[in-house]
Amino acid sequence: MNKILKIIAIIMGVVILWIFGVALCWGIFFHGERDVDKYGEFENYLGYSGLAIFPKDVPSENIESYYYLNRDMPLDPMCEIYVKCTYSEEEYEKEVERLKKIPNIRFDEERFNYDAYVSMYNYSSCYEYALLLEDEKSIAYINTQGIYGNPLLGLRFDKEYLPEDFMKNIEYTGDSRINFSIYY
Repeated sequence: MNKILKIIAIIMGVVILWIFGVALCWGIFFHGERDVDKYGEFENYLGYSGLAIFPKDVPSENIESYYYLNRDMPLDPMCEIYVKCTYSEEEYEKEVERLKKIPNIRFDEERFNYDAYVSMYNYSSCYEYALLLEDEKSIAYINTQGIYGNPLLGLRFDKEYLPEDFMKNIEYTGDSRINFSIYY
């Protein structure tokens, strides 16, 4: 009986160490870029988006916060891009006009805590949108793909920037009100 208990304890110890090892490795291998000077260098981007929502040139002094993660996973790539920019009144209006002119972009006042221009919504587990934080003259640009509520893997930005039904039903329905992309 004593021998069986020792074997069970050893097996449990190995399993616990394995779980902590996997968690540590995921934390090490899945950290992203935070250097605002590297914004726009979306090296080896594997996502399903054309990244049209993101501004091409933003002075680093306008970038309040930035995060970029891109990993090839066994089934689908995993991507997270978040950049929050603060603009002068004139820059803000110019950027909103740029967003409005993106072909097939959708304006959404219902599914987010802020007005949003949306280029992908629940399409193959992808979301891409720009939130208008008008009071601050800021815009939060967000792209997620394959990012779920896993605390080890994703969402390095304020959860108030997520749509209310984020990743609730990732099944493709064919209904363009529920799943859509300007890229496909």
